[in-house]
Amino acid sequence: MIPPPHSISLTVVGNGRAGSSKSMLIDTGVCRYLVNCGESTQRVLAEYRMKTSRIQHVFLTRMSWDCTSGLLGVALTAKAAGVKKLTIHGPTELEHLMQLTRPFTDCKTTDIVMSEIHKKCYTDDAFRVQSFQIFKPTNVNEEPVYKRRKENLGNVSESSVFIYYFQPFRTRRKLIMSKFNEACIPA
Repeated sequence: MIPPPHSISLTVVGNGRAGSSKSMLIDTGVCRYLVNCGESTQRVLAEYRMKTSRIQHVFLTRMSWDCTSGLLGVALTAKAAGVKKLTIHGPTELEHLMQLTRPFTDCKTTDIVMSEIHKKCYTDDAFRVQSFQIFKPTNVNEEPVYKRRKENLGNVSESSVFIYYFQPFRTRRKLIMSKFNEACIPA
C-alpha cells in the first residue's frame, strides 16, 4: 500500500469565462484527478504544461456539454500517454455516452471504466471520495416568470448535479527523536 501523499495541489483549469469550461485538476504527485472535462480542458492543460499522463480519474458533475465535451480528447491523450486505466465517475447517463464514443477510444492499452460512485464511496491511497446527488427543478415553459400560473408547475423536469467531497487521508508524521532529546522533552 502506498502511503498518503505529503502534499495535494488544486489547479483551476477553467473558471467558466469566455472560451473555457469549469474544471479543476487535483494533483497528489502520484495520481491526478480531473473534475469536469469541457471543450477546452485539454488545450488549457497543454498550454500550461500540465501533463495528462497521470490523470487516472475523471469526475463529472452533470451530463451537459459543458462538463463532458472534452472527455473524448482527454481519453485519447491518456491512451497516447500510456495510461493503463482511466476511471470515469459521474451520472448513470454517462454510460450511454461512453458506449457511443467507445469505437474512438477503445484500444488495448487504456481501459476506460465507468464507476458507480453514486452507489458507494470511492477510496484510494490519497482520498476517500463521496458523491452527493442533488436535483434542481427546471421549468420547461418559455413564458416569462410573471405569466406563469401555479397549474404550470406540474410541467417541471429535474436535472441532477453531482457534488464530490474529496476527503484526504492524513499522513503519519515522523518524529525525530534526537530533536526531542535536544529539547529535553520526554518521549
